[in-house]
Amino acid sequence: MPKPIEVQLVPHDPFWPEIAEDEMAQLKLAIGDNLIATHHIGSTAISTIQSKPIIDLLGVVNDLDELDQAQSNVEAIGYVWCQENGISGRRYAFKDDAETSKRLFQVHCFQKSDEAIKRHLAFRDYLKQHQDIALKYQNLKTECQLKHPLDSHAYGDCKSEWISKWESEALKFYN
Repeated sequence: MPKPIEVQLVPHDPFWPEIAEDEMAQLKLAIGDNLIATHHIGSTAISTIQSKPIIDLLGVVNDLDELDQAQSNVEAIGYVWCQENGISGRRYAFKDDAETSKRLFQVHCFQKSDEAIKRHLAFRDYLKQHQDIALKYQNLKTECQLKHPLDSHAYGDCKSEWISKWESEALKFYN
């Protein structure tokens, strides 16, 4: 598991979607045809709320075993490969800036049949379409950041119950 990092929340950067697209193209080159879709997820994909300046990407692959064989290619473009990292059926990798060591990207890959894909996309889309809930999420993120400014793991745990509740609502909306 990666070590905890400082939690910084910043206003939305209008260049994040373009940066995400560029990184998704790099991942496609590294992974190849096994990567059938990539999505910009997480708070950086929601233009109306603050976010940690770390772009989360969701990769959808045909086969996790084949993805594992591409590990060295993903590492060659600067990622640290962390296998499942506590979530069964996921492959997780992150990329830090070589000069500043600041986290830039997190990639969560799932096999195409995994329900986690729908959950992530539903939550993102729900927050985009329900600004009142997105604002509540931003307020929670601020509270959690104030409680855990130097521990990204504790920050994530602080938000998890709220996220689970709203993911359930989002899935109802998504279906």
